[in-house]
Parts: sequence; structure tokens; C-alpha cells
Amino acid sequence: MIQLGNEDFHLAAGLVARSPLTVEPRAVICGSNPGWVFVDSIREPRVGLVWAQGMKGFYLVGDDPPKGFF
Repeated sequence: MIQLGNEDFHLAAGLVARSPLTVEPRAVICGSNPGWVFVDSIREPRVGLVWAQGMKGFYLVGDDPPKGFF
């Protein structure tokens, strides 16, 4: 996993666009809420892990994780 800097959170926007249950991760990615964003690839992220500081929890977003991801 690669941690994105705040200025690169937009790279993960597509990961939450496909899911209706991603209010907290969307808020982190758009900069409304504090947190951290990790992705499997900077060029074409398919899976992301978002830490939402306010909820104090991680959210797995994007496609199904590839085999061996965990």
C-alpha cells in the first residue's frame, strides 16, 4: 500500500464513486474531514484503505482486493 499525501487524495476519488456506502471515505478524500488514504497503485488505484479520523476507523474502498492483498 502507498500512502497518499493530502494533495494526491483526488487520485482515490474513483474508488468511492462506485459505492453508495462511502460517505466518510468520500469526506476524507475530498478534504472535508481529516484522515489518511492508502492505495494499491498511484497510476491506477483499484483498492484503497481510508482512515477517517472522526470515525476512528478504516474503510476498504474500490474493487475486490486482488489475491494475496491481505
